[in-house]
Amino acid sequence: MKVGLGLCPQNYWDWERYAAGAWDTSPRVADADIYDDAVALAQLAEASGLDSVWSVEHHFTPYIMVPNPIQLLTYVAGATSRMDVGTMVTVLPWHHPLRLAAEVAVLDILLNGRTLHLGLGRGTAKTEFDAFGVDRSNTRGLFAEALEVLRMALTRERFSFDGEYYSIPEVSTRPRPRSSHLTDNFLMAWGSAESLPIAANAGLKPLFIPQRTWQEYAYQVREFNAIRASHGWAPVGATAAVWMYCAPSRNEAGEQGEQYITEYADSVRLHYLLDQPEVFQVVRGYERYAERAAAMAAAIESGVDPKQAALMTTTSTHVIGTPAECLDQLRAIGESLGIEHLIAVLQFGTMPREHAHRSLRLFAEHVAPPLQQLELAPL
Repeated sequence: MKVGLGLCPQNYWDWERYAAGAWDTSPRVADADIYDDAVALAQLAEASGLDSVWSVEHHFTPYIMVPNPIQLLTYVAGATSRMDVGTMVTVLPWHHPLRLAAEVAVLDILLNGRTLHLGLGRGTAKTEFDAFGVDRSNTRGLFAEALEVLRMALTRERFSFDGEYYSIPEVSTRPRPRSSHLTDNFLMAWGSAESLPIAANAGLKPLFIPQRTWQEYAYQVREFNAIRASHGWAPVGATAAVWMYCAPSRNEAGEQGEQYITEYADSVRLHYLLDQPEVFQVVRGYERYAERAAAMAAAIESGVDPKQAALMTTTSTHVIGTPAECLDQLRAIGESLGIEHLIAVLQFGTMPREHAHRSLRLFAEHVAPPLQQLELAPL
């Protein structure tokens, strides 16, 4: 199993100011300071023996402040010498596929033989789609066409494309990528069950950003590989991101970890408007999110604190504990999904740098090495 670090720089301190629209005041913590923490964590990950660094695309709120993960990972590639990099995810409907193909090609060249895992997704948050002027009801078509263009741009010297959303005259993408198997490392993350066959039939690999129980994901991996088998393709292992906090004692892990994971869950609620089911009910293809939002809104209406209501949706997917406890949980997750690449997100909420670094060091010393020895067959 490969073991990587997930970078999710978020400014949880700033949600109150953001929600109040207090634009005439400065953030309590500067966004630049959050980025300094992320870069330091990536460099520590390489020194500690982890295999890769991943990041994810989000815009416009304090949730996760990575408007272009390819840009951030290009810097990380230059600041490190050994680790692979990956996106979890880049949202295709927000990019022109030709521009994205050029950015991917440049990063692939600069990696100089290291691997780029390109995770792709359709996107969810109303705030982001509205600001970009993209209709959420078109995401499936946009995703399918952008994926086709991206593949052609990275594998063919010259190509053209004429679709419903993109019309591209005969063109070349330059520079050409260094790797001849770049598109073999494309993955897709999904939140709705309807997207699973899209990913499987497109020949992508599964990428899980936890929204369901691990048991549900185990069923989905089997369904995914059954679809691949119908095409005559071999089964593939899953890549999974896990929000994790590792501490020397159970008391510290429980007390501190619960605070940070509650803050992270709350930021998910605030960014996606997950306590407002009407945001999702008006758009086809987001029924799973509508159900989740309706449940959260009902819990809040019944008197549950909004932060606790948000935490209820992540309780079974994060990992908090001592190194031994974290190893037991992660080994079980890995075996249940046939994981080939585990991504540990180790700083979130208001977690200070010293706690993140301690968690990473404990993880890298006691947890990652046994996981890296696991050889798990795809389900």
